[in-house]
Amino acid sequence: MMKNALAIIFFSCVLLCNYANAVPPKIEGRYIELQDTYTSPVWTKVNFQQQYITPPAVFMLSTNQGGNPAIIRIRNITTTSFEALPLEPSGEDGGHISMGAHYLAVEYGVHQFPDGTIMEVGSTDLLLELQYGSKSGFAPLTPKGYKSLTFAEPFTQRPNFFHSLQTLNSIDSNPPSEALIPFLTVAVESNSLSASGVNIALEASETALGLIKNETVAYMAVEPGSNRTFTDDNGVEVSWETFFTGFEIDGWSDGCNYFSFTNNFSVAPLVVASKNSRQEDDGGWLRSCNLRTDRLGLVVDEDRDGDNERRHVNEEASILAMTSTFVFNGDILDCDTLFPGAISTYNNGEVQLVQGVEITDGNAQFVTTTNLISTALTSPPLCNGQACVAGGYNSL
Repeated sequence: MMKNALAIIFFSCVLLCNYANAVPPKIEGRYIELQDTYTSPVWTKVNFQQQYITPPAVFMLSTNQGGNPAIIRIRNITTTSFEALPLEPSGEDGGHISMGAHYLAVEYGVHQFPDGTIMEVGSTDLLLELQYGSKSGFAPLTPKGYKSLTFAEPFTQRPNFFHSLQTLNSIDSNPPSEALIPFLTVAVESNSLSASGVNIALEASETALGLIKNETVAYMAVEPGSNRTFTDDNGVEVSWETFFTGFEIDGWSDGCNYFSFTNNFSVAPLVVASKNSRQEDDGGWLRSCNLRTDRLGLVVDEDRDGDNERRHVNEEASILAMTSTFVFNGDILDCDTLFPGAISTYNNGEVQLVQGVEITDGNAQFVTTTNLISTALTSPPLCNGQACVAGGYNSL
């Protein structure tokens, strides 16, 4: 029995120590309200809930608040804050009503969560890599192209892929008082997403010509999965999942398309979603509709500059859903903290010591358990030269 108990303790420690040696991300998310730019055309500053060593990647999903075409753009990301606003494309007046949405901030790197899930967060710069529609001001002479992005390590399957522009360097107008020119989003080449990489570009859709400058795109890749959990700095259990929609998302004028969550969320979760295909030249970008605890609605929105229609062929996207509000600094307890002493139990397990056993560790005469049994008739077990005593508490 002693041998079996020690084996269980050993393998538990090995597994948890492997997680401790991995690098979970510093990550956070919460709901925010962005400024109504009709009444006050100024950017909304959002303070992070913790300070980062370097500016993190920030992801936001635009909602269907406000009937005009619009997308949330992000700028001025620092270690403590960022700015965001819904901006409208050419063909619109520029101002937009208040838009409420979640943000997700996560530090760059290849991360492993405590449950073993791998997440890669990176960035790349785009300038000459551009896609647009036939009615765009960029047509027909501006060269088109994609940039190939290779993941740090191949995934075991095609990962969910999320992207977000982090800069706003290309400006030929005065947003938010005016429409944003050039109006840029991110395009993913259809069928390019694989376990090892993806092809991406700037997307101008059917909007007006403008001078494009270097823009930074953040990306996040993680394999599909559900019922993943970790505990944040406030003891909140963060539940999360990621999945593909399939080619099921059509246009703004076609109505909301619903996708059910696998996890059971008690309140409407934080959501991030990104288009993973480009099935037509109109381009377009995602907006959410009718988020609930059990599902997320998505549509592909389009500009009304080249034409007034906002229908769209079916596109594929990745969805991430996470507990609505949380902050996690990425620290995981080391093995000595998880399992104090040479022997320890979990969930009131039993430690049985036979005669002649000698334990040497930094735990004095105590064994980390609530249930210590000795079968010794002679030569009683010793812990650091003293009679062994149950510490009265378990590991973890």
